[in-house]
Amino acid sequence: MIEIKRYLLVCDCYFIEHQLIFEYLTDEEPDEKSLSINIHLTAWENFFQRLVAGIRYAFGHKSRYGEFDNILVSPDEAKNLIEFLQKFIEE
Repeated sequence: MIEIKRYLLVCDCYFIEHQLIFEYLTDEEPDEKSLSINIHLTAWENFFQRLVAGIRYAFGHKSRYGEFDNILVSPDEAKNLIEFLQKFIEE
């Protein structure tokens, strides 16, 4: 039976858009296993920031440095993440 294991890590600032989602399938062969990491970047709080970002997007603007954001991880959350990743390695 295919099962998806997921771990949701939310930033310590509790802003829901600062999150990482780790997931993997339990039935994959050991040499074909892969861990998917999904991240949401850049949340604009100000209307004008969103408007400028939308206009840039509409005209195809891309930063040569890429889009970056950060996430704060507490020690307890780091321990939980390590346990999740250990299960990924062992299954």
